[in-house]
Amino acid sequence: MAIGESDSNWQLADSQLAMFDQKKEANSQKLTANCLKDLWNKSFIIDTYESRVEADFHRQRGEEIMKKYFDWWKSEHRQVMGVETSFKIDVGGVYLGGRIDRIEKGIKVIDFKTTQPRLQEEVDADLQLSIYSLAIKELYGEFPSELVMLYLNENSVTEIKTERSESQLKDAIKQITSVNNYIKEGEFKPRPSASVCKRCPYKGVCDVAAV
Repeated sequence: MAIGESDSNWQLADSQLAMFDQKKEANSQKLTANCLKDLWNKSFIIDTYESRVEADFHRQRGEEIMKKYFDWWKSEHRQVMGVETSFKIDVGGVYLGGRIDRIEKGIKVIDFKTTQPRLQEEVDADLQLSIYSLAIKELYGEFPSELVMLYLNENSVTEIKTERSESQLKDAIKQITSVNNYIKEGEFKPRPSASVCKRCPYKGVCDVAAV
């Protein structure tokens, strides 16, 4: 949400978290697809869109995604440990903070996405999920058993699962430390690659884009 938006928008944004509240999910007989649809519409923030037509399009798209999410959710018994769980960790002298979308018993980390699904090898190397692994170790004293990127759209729900080895986490720490050093030195030289550039929204106007 952009800086400068009203307090009421912040309250509405907070109310959206109620859709994934652990107490509501604890009783599957009360949580229905229609219930989830109603919660979505009640907490939908309309004044972030430029027109009513655009808002209605995204509201309808959200309803379809909620239906797909509900089908995914009810497919197995789930025990939620945390939703929008905040963390702040020290990684090689670099302090990183954020929120983890969903943590289920076991310890299974789920990160929600509404973009097109990425390739398995991209998810296996994703730095964000490595940071989440380090955060989980700080929060719970052990690394997650599974990391999931859950891609939601109006047509399907796609789970891409991965995990992190000790060597992968060491590499992630090195990468974070390296980027921090570049920032300190004021070095912002572009480092294009096909895997990075193809997801960048500026690739069409960038002179060094690899794709």
